[in-house]
This record gives sequence, C-alpha cells and structure tokens, in this order.
Amino acid sequence: MKWRNKGHELDSIGKNFSTVEEIYIYGAGENGTLLYEDLKIANIKITFVDSSIQKQSLGYLDCKVISPEEFFEKTPNSKKYFTVIALGSNQISVVMKKFVLHGFREGIDAYSYKNFTEFYLPIFLMYYSQKLYVKYLDVSLTQHCNLKCKACSIMTPYIKQPEHKELAALCQDIDLLFQKVDYVHSFFLIGGEPLLYPHLEEICEYIGSKYKRAIGHLVIASNGLVTLKERLIKTIKHYNIEFQISDYSKWIKQTEGKMNDFINTLTKFEIPYNRMVDLEWVDYGFRNDTGRKEKVENMENFFDSCGIDCRGLENGKFYYCFPARMCQKVLEYKEYEDEYFDLRGDGRKMELLEFSLGYNEKGYLRICSRCNGSYLNNKNFIPVAEQL
Repeated sequence: MKWRNKGHELDSIGKNFSTVEEIYIYGAGENGTLLYEDLKIANIKITFVDSSIQKQSLGYLDCKVISPEEFFEKTPNSKKYFTVIALGSNQISVVMKKFVLHGFREGIDAYSYKNFTEFYLPIFLMYYSQKLYVKYLDVSLTQHCNLKCKACSIMTPYIKQPEHKELAALCQDIDLLFQKVDYVHSFFLIGGEPLLYPHLEEICEYIGSKYKRAIGHLVIASNGLVTLKERLIKTIKHYNIEFQISDYSKWIKQTEGKMNDFINTLTKFEIPYNRMVDLEWVDYGFRNDTGRKEKVENMENFFDSCGIDCRGLENGKFYYCFPARMCQKVLEYKEYEDEYFDLRGDGRKMELLEFSLGYNEKGYLRICSRCNGSYLNNKNFIPVAEQL
C-alpha cells in the first residue's frame, strides 16, 4: 500500500479502539490463551466467554469467565467493548453468524481470531496503549549452512563468501529495535543454519536477559542436523527458547538419523519445538531471474496480494520482506532508502506500525517485479530441499 497520509493511514480504524474499556475473548482454549498473552501489554480488562462450568467457577488466567448465555444478554457496544472469537477455524463462521444475529457487527465489535491477530491487534495496541506490536521478526545470525538447497528462499548456497554476523552488531540491532518496538510475538533466530553460529549461546543470553518479557516466543529456526551442546541447552532451558524445525528427512534420506537424534534430545530436555514435516516450496524466481516482469502500475496490487509475513532486522534497518532483502544482497541489487525503515532515524512508532503492515513510499518493493510472490499468490511449486 502506498503511503498517502503517513502516520495517519490507520486513524479511521484506530479511533474505534480509543474508547474501549474491556475485551471479551470468546473461547478459553489455546487460541484464547495466545491472544491473552499478546493483549497483556495493553493493561485492559479481559473477560473470557466459555461453556466450561469449571472455568466459569475458577476463572482462567486470573480473568473472569462467563457463559455464552450470559454474554449474549449484553447489548453490543463497540465504544465500550469488543469481542474476539478465539475458536478453531471450523467453528468461527458458525459462531460469527450467531453474533450477527444478536446485533454485533463483524469487524467493528466482533472479530474472528485470524483477522484480529493478523491485522487489527497491532492497530488496537497502538491506538489504545501506544504500544508497538510486531507479530513475526527474523534476525539472521550467520550465512553458513550445512545444506545446499538449490531453491533456498534466501539464496544461502549462492553466497560467495558466507560470514558469521558480529555479536556486537547483532546486540546493537536488537537494542535499536526495542527502543521503538514494545512487543514481538515470535522472534526468530535464523541462518543459514543458526546452530552453526559460534556465538549462539551469547546472543540467546543477551536477548533472554534483556528482552524476554517483550517477546512472546523466542525461536531458533533450524534444520535439526547439528548436535546441541550442553551449555547451549542450559541457556535454551533457562530462557524457555523454542525450536522451529524444518524436517527434510523425507527428501534427504541420509539426514533421518541426525533428525531423530535431534528430536530425542529436545524431548529428553523438554525443550518445546514445532516439527514441520509436510512442507511445500515455491519458486520465488530470483535464482534464475525467472520471476515476473510486471509493469509498475500493476506492482502495488501484486504487493498487497502477496501478504508475506517475514519482517526482518539487519544493520539498524527494519525490512518488510526479509527474504527479498537477503536475495537482494546475494544478487547485488541496489538498496533503496525508501524500502526499509531506519531504526536509527527519528521516524515515529506510528509510521513503523504502518510500514510493518505494508505501507511504503511506492506501494511496493522494486524487487517485487522479479519475484513470483509468496504462498498466497504463488503456485510455482518445486521439489523441497533439492540439493546442489
């Protein structure tokens, strides 16, 4: 989206949140819990709605729990409260119809969990409590990797002289980030392969000791093919760091043993992890310059339809599409000042919020003209983890 009123693009939505006094979370389950954790920084009254008699009696997460019957006796009032339906995706449409029949308006005083967390949540937090919320953020620790995936989304195998990032520079970047950002839902340490980074324990210690309260989930994104060292395990346990594992053993058979050993280690030490097995890859088009060659007038619509959720941090700069930035460096494309948010500048929080939601000076990134897009608008599926 092209900036037309920088710093005020979201005012029409945000003003609806400024007078809210209470939020109802419809569903005291997994989604409701995740939403509650993100909303805590707003310091607003939260009430759960759930059919569990036990939760109604005992409360949930130190909050009051009322029954659906009691809730629907209330008169909708978007100036005083709104409700997020935090149920499974197969239930939300049915329940939303019930809300509408009771006079609620979708997108004003009733929101689905997906729509609220992916778009409205950061707007609410900014306009209600002046807190800047970022859902996902990547920080690359190293360009070294133990695999050579032909279609790597960030083109790691094609880096001529891979390097490890300087620890001091990483710490400085993270300090700059949290001078403007109040909360990151999921903070990913990526590579290359981050377990090859020689200062991994130190950077985990630095982030965990200074900023863990400002991070919902601190995650190491790994291929699970590096043995965890004892000291690193202690640090991971101490700061409740999680793993996101891309399991390629289905496609690279010789990695199966190492993968199983890695999972057994995580299980043994009760380290939380998300093991991604059923993977699909798409061709972004950068590697062989096979991406689209769109005319400028079509780029804004393409950018908006992409919807990639990969914000990134590097050299004091906040990037909307981190894969694009990584490929831009490998391909030695020119970097333009209007395509990143400089955390070292005097840009306001509101402008950074808008940038993180997809606003920028041109309404797209120049490199988009050479990209096939993300999974939402790219159906150029390719073999997973095919090695060079």
